[in-house]
Amino acid sequence: NIKVGQVAEAVVKIDFFYEEGDADKFTPVVRNINVRNVDCGKSQFGVWIRAYDRSPATNVTLENCTFTNVAEANVLENVKNLSLINVKTEFRSKKK
Repeated sequence: NIKVGQVAEAVVKIDFFYEEGDADKFTPVVRNINVRNVDCGKSQFGVWIRAYDRSPATNVTLENCTFTNVAEANVLENVKNLSLINVKTEFRSKKK
């Protein structure tokens, strides 16, 4: 069980588009990720996953997670077999 007060970006972040992006010879591989029992009180995003079309993030499971006071919708690009089991996201009110 993990309780987090606040994170600057995303509670769960996988981002292949760092530094040189998709221009390097190395192809990152992310698969079989399990995140369970996480409670976060404030974040920009709940989940941010950006993978390459040629190398999608595969078999990602979030279970029993609560993301409260989230500013923006999840970012999901090139994700295969994403499972959200008992995941709750509560967005913060936009200031007028």
